[in-house]
Amino acid sequence: MAEVEDSGAPEGEAPLKRKMNGGASSPPRVDPVFGGLGVGPFDSKKKLRELIGPLGSRISDDTLKNIPFFPSMGAQAVKKYFTPKWEEFASHGNLEDVLKVGLAAAIRATSLQMKVLMEFRTCMHEHKKLVAEASKSDKEHQQALEGLQATMDSMCTAYEQLQADLRESDSNAVNKEKRCLQSESESRELEAQRLREDLEVFKKVRKEAESEVARLLGEKKEMEAKLESVEADFIANFHNIEAYTNFSNYFARVGHQKVLAMLRVEHPDLDLRPLQARFPPPEAEGEEGS
Repeated sequence: MAEVEDSGAPEGEAPLKRKMNGGASSPPRVDPVFGGLGVGPFDSKKKLRELIGPLGSRISDDTLKNIPFFPSMGAQAVKKYFTPKWEEFASHGNLEDVLKVGLAAAIRATSLQMKVLMEFRTCMHEHKKLVAEASKSDKEHQQALEGLQATMDSMCTAYEQLQADLRESDSNAVNKEKRCLQSESESRELEAQRLREDLEVFKKVRKEAESEVARLLGEKKEMEAKLESVEADFIANFHNIEAYTNFSNYFARVGHQKVLAMLRVEHPDLDLRPLQARFPPPEAEGEEGS
């Protein structure tokens, strides 16, 4: 068995010996859980110190040499994927805590594998159920297809019947439309004839109305002329009217009543009857008129 010194050992410390079989290096141990991380065995205590962080500076070389491979792989996994948490933890932890972390990481990875396996078994079980349901659904699908075919046949028959009814109804509709158009044409002719007759009557009535309007306009002009002559005659002779004469003498009679009253008082023996007959009081004239 040949021994190879660890080239990464610090100065003044005993070199780390590795046993070799037949002068050849033994194949690296690959953990079934952490092998996928792309890590191999530790080649030196220096690399292990770097992985375990600040805690490595307080661990002796002999202790590092005796750390099992599996926890060291756990430390490497924690270093790779949980660096901030690992450094904070390693700054105040010890070797036992480091080993616990490695084992916890391994258990976690194993639990993930078990979870995947259980999910795979669940998927296989669901696949079998789906295959059984698919077989059952194939039979139901076949039955449904047969039912749909029967329904389709009945629908085709009904469709043909509907087409025949539609053609018949179209023919009836065309005939009915022709009759309606013919009836409408006849009614329009009758309406046009009636309108023509009404138009003739309207023209006749309009002509009579126009002649009547012309006659009334002539009479209006004659009456306006007569009114103008009457107004001119009244203006020329209104002072000869009895009513105007009485009106013009009214104020004179009123004024003479005071004079006659004064004469009766001053000259009671004087005969005033001629003056009273000429200037009668307005009240007496009103009583005579009534």
